[in-house]
Order: sequence, then C-alpha cells, then structure tokens
Amino acid sequence: MFLATNDKIRTMLKTSLAQIDGYEELLADVVNTSVH
Repeated sequence: MFLATNDKIRTMLKTSLAQIDGYEELLADVVNTSVH
C-alpha cells in the first residue's frame, strides 16, 4: 500500500514539474543544495 501511494505521489509530482519550464535545472539545484 505504501509503495502504491509513493508511486502515485511521484507520478503526480513528475507531471506537475513537467509543466514548469526549466524544472530539470531546478531539481538539480535542489539536489545539489541538499547534498551540501
């Protein structure tokens, strides 16, 4: 059940992010900030 919910959230998030111009760069910035 948890994995199904997690997959649904991930799918919805990807769909939402795909509508934002430059979302890949934004995502990379978030990951880089989290790592440092």
